[in-house]
Amino acid sequence: MNTVSRRFLTCFAAFLLSFVVGVIGVAQNEWFGSGDLSPYAFYCIPFAVFLWGASSLFYRIVRAWPSWLVIPTAFILGAIAGFIGTYSVAIFLGPWFGAMSVPVLKSLCVSGSIFVPALYLFRKSGLNKLSLVGVAACSGFGVALFFGISPLWSLGTGNQHLTTAFFRHIPGEQELSITREPDWFTFGSHP
Repeated sequence: MNTVSRRFLTCFAAFLLSFVVGVIGVAQNEWFGSGDLSPYAFYCIPFAVFLWGASSLFYRIVRAWPSWLVIPTAFILGAIAGFIGTYSVAIFLGPWFGAMSVPVLKSLCVSGSIFVPALYLFRKSGLNKLSLVGVAACSGFGVALFFGISPLWSLGTGNQHLTTAFFRHIPGEQELSITREPDWFTFGSHP
């Protein structure tokens, strides 16, 4: 297999992994946001190229290191690559990023955490039993990250929620006042 074909297949594998993890995220949420899978697939394309480039550079740097050190480092580097990919999408979309129903951060971090060590193992050992066991272990850790990142994210963000309230203002000569104020309403100060 020539170099161009191998690079294309590697990028396609990164794209496919990222997209499948996003589909799993939507399925986990009872298919809410399935309409956002097409734009998400579009954002997975540059992420796959970025992930392939970062993985290849990483392999060149660490190929002489022991595997026990490389694999955890690759897992962390993949998660960081997922964060960078998510941040890039957020910068590109601006405030519209909040309307994306696919769990982009979780999906890209998990797919990066699986892909970077898997590519290292395949490049170092080829397609043998040891590399397949290593990829299966990395996939297991990636799944643990997938399900573990949600509670950590909720704790880290204070479990923020958006509540929309509608009020009706009736103009008059009296000063503005709110009657029957809900318990959760804390805007402004009250005497």
